[in-house]
Amino acid sequence: MKNFLRFILVLLSNFAVACGFYPYGEDVRMSLFSPVHFHYHQFSEFDYSSLSFAPSSVYKENETALNDKLWGDYCKNKVSGKSISEVMNDLKLEDIRKDSKNEFLVYLFKNQKTEALDYLKFAKTCEQFNTWMQDPWERNESFVLPQRKLLVTKALENAESAKEKIIRKRYAFLAVRMAFYNEQKTEISEIYSKYFASKPEDVIDYFAMYFKAVSEKNEAKSNYLLAQVFKNVPEKRFVSYQNFYNSQPIENVLKFAKTNDEKASVYLLYSMKSDKNLDYLNAFYQLKPNDEALSFLLLREINKMEDWILTPYYTVFSPSMTGWGESDQNISTKTVFDRVESDRVYAEKVLDFVKKVELSKVENTNFWKLSKAYLEFLTKDYNSSLATLNSFKSNDPEFNNQKEIVKTLVLFANQKSGNTIIPKETESIILKNKNNRPFIFALARELEYHGNSTDAILLMSQADSQFSPDDYQTSYSAYWKNKNNRPDIFLDYYYSAWDYLDAVYTPFQMELLMKNLHENEAVKDEFSMWLYSKFKDKNENLNELLGTKYLRENRLHEAVFAFKKNNSAYWDTQNSLWERSENSSDLVMRNNPFYILKYTNAFIKQTDYFKLNKLTITQKLIDYLKKAEHPDENNKAYYYFLVANCYYNMTENGNAWMMKRNFLGGYNQSIIADNEEFNCGSLAKKYYLLAKKYSSSEKMKALCLRMAGRCENFKIYHELEKSDRYYFNENKEEDILARNQYYQQLKNQYSSDYETLMSNCEAFTRYFAGK
Repeated sequence: MKNFLRFILVLLSNFAVACGFYPYGEDVRMSLFSPVHFHYHQFSEFDYSSLSFAPSSVYKENETALNDKLWGDYCKNKVSGKSISEVMNDLKLEDIRKDSKNEFLVYLFKNQKTEALDYLKFAKTCEQFNTWMQDPWERNESFVLPQRKLLVTKALENAESAKEKIIRKRYAFLAVRMAFYNEQKTEISEIYSKYFASKPEDVIDYFAMYFKAVSEKNEAKSNYLLAQVFKNVPEKRFVSYQNFYNSQPIENVLKFAKTNDEKASVYLLYSMKSDKNLDYLNAFYQLKPNDEALSFLLLREINKMEDWILTPYYTVFSPSMTGWGESDQNISTKTVFDRVESDRVYAEKVLDFVKKVELSKVENTNFWKLSKAYLEFLTKDYNSSLATLNSFKSNDPEFNNQKEIVKTLVLFANQKSGNTIIPKETESIILKNKNNRPFIFALARELEYHGNSTDAILLMSQADSQFSPDDYQTSYSAYWKNKNNRPDIFLDYYYSAWDYLDAVYTPFQMELLMKNLHENEAVKDEFSMWLYSKFKDKNENLNELLGTKYLRENRLHEAVFAFKKNNSAYWDTQNSLWERSENSSDLVMRNNPFYILKYTNAFIKQTDYFKLNKLTITQKLIDYLKKAEHPDENNKAYYYFLVANCYYNMTENGNAWMMKRNFLGGYNQSIIADNEEFNCGSLAKKYYLLAKKYSSSEKMKALCLRMAGRCENFKIYHELEKSDRYYFNENKEEDILARNQYYQQLKNQYSSDYETLMSNCEAFTRYFAGK
């Protein structure tokens, strides 16, 4: 029951997170110095990650577990590790017989290894007792089994009678393990003292040490023993860490360590933490510089610094393992980048340590040289990084690929702003790693930060899973923010390169992109074809987006020029970005924005009929503005009112919002250029007030104030939405009404019309007609 309740709690917590998704942790972590390129996979359960440590396979297919290797030594290495593994993990008691085809068993029977065969049969008998057996009524976490106690006794008897030392120890280990699960704490200590107290010789000693450690009452001593197991037995690392008392000061544990190896093991276990570890890294180096665990610790420390520096630098999110203590949505961009620079200072300290290391003493000099080059990249010492990269060679393909990735990052970053390109020498490297989306995304951001917005968006489209969701083995999907984000933005991140192009790029940057695409239409080299592939056949979409951007800036003639680049068939087939939904009629332009207002009965007689799309509406807006502004026009108020209606409808509150947006959310704060206009309708208000100015009818003037007041309301709501006043003000509506200067003018100047106009939109018809 307790386990079931735990499952329910975990399920509910995950459900809660899913219902309010916001990228964090591994969703945003940048990892470009990948552990998969190095040969420290036996520590892979403890690779740096924002996720909790979890057990996994620590051996590759061609590797042999330590216990299997010990059996191989017993057989004078004349049998395969695969046959030993099959006996250990797959065969049952009844499978251990003389006619077996298993190579390991054949050897034992042929060479009359009777003690070993008897041990294997006994071990198979004990298998079901080598774990906790819970009381089904959950009165106790575990309970004592008489059968297991008898097997402990039998194992000890067999240990005493065994002639071979290794078989004797194996029986003794079985006794220790079953005594642990049977909670025979006294027996564990006695057995361990008798058979395993001397210096460990093989994996069986460490297996026994693990059970001694987890039954040890002294926390410091338990940690000391666990550290020795952690260091020496890969398959026991996870459970050793699970039972590690991480609140126990390391100084207390080191008192039990007598040799440099033992002390180094303690530092290794205590290094499995998420914060800065340079002190322990240095301590381990002083004790055991030639150990691969030291290289793993350096790799892990570099992966931390990647997270602390590159995650915020490239994504503008907090590091995945943030210790900053604030909600990511409440942290300013300046704070994020200030902290990046402080973390670069720590990276410089780690780099100083690496520089002082005697390379002749470490187990993999090339790994340390590459680490040095990457740390130089992280600390922006690009020239030194290139020099380091050119100072060594390797025959390892995976290692060389990582080296090329680092070199490419450095070459991209080491360029002057305004003159940034994709260096020719990096093209083949990028193609080789085109499915490494974090890498491609990092390159895109380097270009963007250095002013090359065109190549940046081209690369970003290749890192964007939304373009092609099935082409990357890790299902990585980039999430990022813009450096100009504001704290009041709700949906403040991007995961689509097209959405980023829509929201962030200026018309000028769009023009540069489109010019580049046109100039490279005929390119046939492999890299260019890949680079431009996501924008192939998107000219019409880009024309429309460019026109939309001009429209957002109220540059109407330029918008029309861009829209006209698409032929009539594009508009006639309603193939606009904002008309592509088959399921939502809200995305389709259905009401003429000059004559019909959202949630308002029609009150203006329509005289112009035309197909509604971005081109025709913008053209008509220009036409009506031209008429309204002509000095000889007698009906200025009429045309200004139509113009105002169109601008009103192109806000989030209108029926033509899709003129300026691809989607409409419940909360539309954004960094799009016309954010204020889209939310507040200032242009609509401007033209309603011009209609009032040129109207000769008092009724029409009152209506113009009513509509200007609507726009003013949108502005007031928009301002209040940015503060708690909007959500916790019980007298919100009254306060807003009092702050609305146009409603107050309507009330004061047209008191007899105030109630009618404020409460009955059906009266708009006669007011517009001036009746």
